[in-house]
Amino acid sequence: VDSNPDYSFIMSLHHIYESYLDPLTMNVLQSRLYTPGNDLYLARVYYYDYEQNLFESYAIHPDGRFSYLLKDIPRKIQDSTSMLFFARGLVSDKLSGFTTVVIDEEYKYGYIKFLNETEKIVSDNKDVNAIKIFARAEFNGIAGMNGEAWGWFSPDNQATPLKGEIEILIGSITVEIDEKHTEVPDFHKQERN
Repeated sequence: VDSNPDYSFIMSLHHIYESYLDPLTMNVLQSRLYTPGNDLYLARVYYYDYEQNLFESYAIHPDGRFSYLLKDIPRKIQDSTSMLFFARGLVSDKLSGFTTVVIDEEYKYGYIKFLNETEKIVSDNKDVNAIKIFARAEFNGIAGMNGEAWGWFSPDNQATPLKGEIEILIGSITVEIDEKHTEVPDFHKQERN
């Protein structure tokens, strides 16, 4: 996650997220967060042990301290990054669903609704058809995310995320596919074939 440098006077983010998922269930198995320049922690690693219902957190703080947390997992869960892949799975299966999410080592809840709606959006300077979803988060997330979000995914079985709009405390954030580093298929061509 890199914020727009033109708005660095409001907020400057450079976070690197990694999530490792079970490919069958889309539940998170391990997640890593690197936050250079963060005042609270430089890195966090989360492990999810579903056989023993345990959640482990390791954190490295800027002053060199190391912290560890072990707690029970109430059910199979997501982290904030793997929610995107959970949403992709729901879109691909044309389903809605609730999920438990780990945010700052606390369990929060989210809901993703498959709307069965297709909208035209602009992606990679092309008009493409996209499947729209609605999401509601019962938690505050990165950059003050505080509630409602909408997402647009490719209409094929891959359900590639194309665009997202997320409400924050002072407006909204638009998240778009990185056009320079990602090849966006021509969905209209696929629909004609």
